Amino acid sequence: MTEPTLELAVHVPAGLADLVTAWLFEAGAGGVEERAVETEDQVALVVYSTDLAELAAIEAHLFAERTALDARGEATEPFRLERGTVTVDWEREWLRHVRPVPLGNDHVAQPVDDPTPLPRGRRALRFRPAWAFGDGTHPTTQLAAAAVERAVRARPGATVLDVGTGSAILALVARSAGAGRVTGIEVDPKAVAAALENVGLNPELEPIIISAVPLADIAGPFDLVVANITETTLFDFADDLARLTAPAGILLLTGLVAGDTERLETRLARHGLRRVAIMEQAEWVLLEMER
Repeated sequence: MTEPTLELAVHVPAGLADLVTAWLFEAGAGGVEERAVETEDQVALVVYSTDLAELAAIEAHLFAERTALDARGEATEPFRLERGTVTVDWEREWLRHVRPVPLGNDHVAQPVDDPTPLPRGRRALRFRPAWAFGDGTHPTTQLAAAAVERAVRARPGATVLDVGTGSAILALVARSAGAGRVTGIEVDPKAVAAALENVGLNPELEPIIISAVPLADIAGPFDLVVANITETTLFDFADDLARLTAPAGILLLTGLVAGDTERLETRLARHGLRRVAIMEQAEWVLLEMER
């Protein structure tokens, strides 16, 4: 994950730092780092990008805003812009900011080396953070974890299939909430390795089966099937997802954007599944269906 990255440093009077930071975000900067500089009344506002055109657009926006400031007689001294190239290990930077994340009502996804005390009444699900598999904060993970926890609490001992298990966090939630046999499947070898490691970090929740067997070859049915994958893949997998959902079983689907469920619901209805609920977080939705 280490790659050459473009750096734009905007040297501005300290009194204008907040205003110029706002301009940078308006121009599309994903983040702004504030650095102290030798001149006491100046700061450097730094933006990173791998796209030269993006930095050029940011510079153009700054120039337009600065021109307007000059026209109102509010500027104090010229801004100084410096471009450079740095090497940023984005994965290492991301890992520095990973923190425990509440999941559902009862759980916390906790990085294995993080000593943060747990909130009262919550159980830690230990995991090894990895750039490719997120940290539990994405809305689809939040939606799925809460729905899995709730569904399993209502069906103690339920059999569970987690399709596209990734870091195995949903499989861990299911087992911790009281599920019986839990299986997580993945086609990505790196994800399989990550899932196996995370299951091993929670030995009290074993056994959880992690498998690279394709969905079409999985034998069922399961009381609860959950899939947090892309909308296109959900549609491609729809027939097998329905096949693997037991009579009176629950199918939880996310990775969907609000308004994009109708086609999938129609496909699943052919297999006798009906919508029970739709949950939303940000622009993402989780579709709950029952056979």
